Amino acid sequence: MAKFFFHMANGREQLDDENGKELRDLSAAHEHALHLIHRAMSCLTAGQTNGWMIKVATATGRVPLTVLFPKLFRPAAGKSSAIASFLRRDVTLPRSG
Repeated sequence: MAKFFFHMANGREQLDDENGKELRDLSAAHEHALHLIHRAMSCLTAGQTNGWMIKVATATGRVPLTVLFPKLFRPAAGKSSAIASFLRRDVTLPRSG
């Protein structure tokens, strides 16, 4: 098990994950980043995720993986939350599989 951090960034700003998550390996961290993106997209409108990515960092600060948000997606109806407010919520997801 290793601790990974999931920082959201867009080239102008970065929202740091201060808690991290213990996962078995980088593959599991990639899967978790995809879950976070999917969850964020369910509460954001079109355009709010353009240019955003999740930088997966190790406990030493190394970033072995960056996962991009899709440029286009079907926006959630009536949702206008910003990424910053999404991050203030508990984004820990149950381990799949």
